[in-house]
Amino acid sequence: MSSNVVKRKDIPFIMLGLMMALLMASLDSTIVGTALPTIAMDLGGVEHYTWPVTAYMLSFTISLLIFGKLSDIYGRRSMFLLGLIIFILTSILCGMSQTMDQLIIFRGLQGIGGGAISSITFIIVGDMFSSRERGRYMGILASMFALASVIGPYLGGFITDSLDWRWVFYVNVPFGILSMALLYLKLPNFRSDHAKPNIDYIGIGAVSLGIVPLLLAVSWGGSEMAWGSWEILTMVGISAVSLVFFIWWEGRVKEPVLPLQVFRNRTFNVATLASALASFLMMGAIIAITLYAQGVLGLDATTSGQVLTPGVLSLALVAIITGRTISKTGKYRLFAIVGFAVCCLGAWLLSGIQMDTPLEQLYLYSAVLCIGVGMTMPVFSIAIQNVFEPHERATATASNRFLGNIGGTLGLSVLNSIIAASLVGGFHPQALLSSLQQAFWLCLGISLVGLLVVSAFLKEVPLRSHDAMVQVSTEV
Repeated sequence: MSSNVVKRKDIPFIMLGLMMALLMASLDSTIVGTALPTIAMDLGGVEHYTWPVTAYMLSFTISLLIFGKLSDIYGRRSMFLLGLIIFILTSILCGMSQTMDQLIIFRGLQGIGGGAISSITFIIVGDMFSSRERGRYMGILASMFALASVIGPYLGGFITDSLDWRWVFYVNVPFGILSMALLYLKLPNFRSDHAKPNIDYIGIGAVSLGIVPLLLAVSWGGSEMAWGSWEILTMVGISAVSLVFFIWWEGRVKEPVLPLQVFRNRTFNVATLASALASFLMMGAIIAITLYAQGVLGLDATTSGQVLTPGVLSLALVAIITGRTISKTGKYRLFAIVGFAVCCLGAWLLSGIQMDTPLEQLYLYSAVLCIGVGMTMPVFSIAIQNVFEPHERATATASNRFLGNIGGTLGLSVLNSIIAASLVGGFHPQALLSSLQQAFWLCLGISLVGLLVVSAFLKEVPLRSHDAMVQVSTEV
């Protein structure tokens, strides 16, 4: 049987394997945070407290782009399984770390596997289903991010308190092995027939040197270092020079890692910008609401995590329903517009929180914002994959996820800087509340920008019914 044919009866097993792997990779962006204080005290190196998260974030972002291209050359299953193997092995190494330096290195390597999983998952779904069918599956995958956001901090705290912080990493192993077994047995190693075995090593190096210093500068600026310090300015300078060279190089190399022609497509540009804004809203709201629950209302870590549960579960449910409705109707633009409009309402409600806001209102306000984000989450991957030919889809999908992740990370760092500025003179609940109100006003501004972008520029392109790269066979 051709490698570009999948059996219909295998699709549920493939989707289960993809969902487990994506949830696992997404969890590792959130589960470690609550365990970090214990890890830092156990391993020493409190001064490098944030580095395990930062290292994972940086390598995760870069590999989003690289593995899309590699999967075109070597096949989806091969590269996905490679990402899973890297993720499982580095999870074990993270759990076995004896120093903070070791943990930082292993987390950086783990992010490579996590980025490969996150990138290729959406590419596989784009290959297997037509644009008209794809919505129901994109909604399910989008809900994995929401689920990871709400259970990650809670699970990390529970494991650290009940077992040992090392199990925060070891827990990945059985789920990773099960996912790997399902996909090895059921997923064909399909690939693009147009792919050429040329890897743009110079482009990969240039984009890495452009993105890593930039993300570090935005993460550290205003907190660990002054914005005008020579360290921050040097990182920004290196980033700027590297990105200019990267753009110049990608316009000349035969097989670029990020083809510049994708930017000639209006749907790609609009959907990528909108997905970055939606990512910022989701991650920013989670951090701000959690800080409000702990720092202003005085709730403990476990209870503050539960505050998010109604909102994030609403997000997951709405994402699934939106995806299924898009598949049924063939329309997606309205969901983006309504989604950002609901985000505006949720952010405005949250900007009015006070020292004595009842917990029930916080549940409601956060749920409104999360419902808006949930409406947008399946839309943009569907819109992008619909306007590219099957052999272009992997590159377009990986590029979208890469740029969207960068945008969300940069925006989140700005929000963190606003909050951190209020804590410079010591912790005061009223000062924290004021900064959180500013953060939610920023979320309102982001929502309004998103609403303007999708209303004015996102076109409703009819969803195609026969653009899947993979044939579905009814063979038993």
